[in-house]
Amino acid sequence: MIEVICFDFDGVIRKGELFSNRLKEKYNIPIEETVSILKSQKWKDCQLGKKSIKDVWSNFPKKHNLNMTYKELINFWFSGEHIDKNIIKLIDKLHKKSKIILLTNNPSERLKFYDKQDSLFKHFDKIIISSDIGYFKTSPEATKLIWKNPKEVLVIDNSEKDLERYKENGFQTILYKEVSQLEKDLKKYNL
Repeated sequence: MIEVICFDFDGVIRKGELFSNRLKEKYNIPIEETVSILKSQKWKDCQLGKKSIKDVWSNFPKKHNLNMTYKELINFWFSGEHIDKNIIKLIDKLHKKSKIILLTNNPSERLKFYDKQDSLFKHFDKIIISSDIGYFKTSPEATKLIWKNPKEVLVIDNSEKDLERYKENGFQTILYKEVSQLEKDLKKYNL
């Protein structure tokens, strides 16, 4: 029986065109420039709470001759995305039967933006943010924070790679594509 349902943030709860695509479209910055930062050790350090978002992105506007400040860049990034209201409705419905946990490798600064804007955190019993705990969400250290019995946990994520790691730890998983597909998949678990 499923006691806990965990939701990934990016690609499941958070929607919108990718930051790298929007920078390319509006400012003609090659996608590879943005992606290289998001795959860098500096960004991984940010995801683990060793650096701030500002440490990673503050020089980006100047380097690319953008007529904006660091704060304007971050506002462009975050405000171009939104919380999917349909998934939040489903989460609230599931919350009546199960504990609900948010799992993410995002820096807490980013999640706090969405909480301030949309009261995101109120929909969850627990929030596990990699930058707050110092471990990536699929690590054994992070998964131990979820629930005592992994067989009672269902993880919903849009990353097959991450879901494979959860399965290795004994969790049930669903690959997320869209809300209607998720609702069908949840029926297999009587949810």
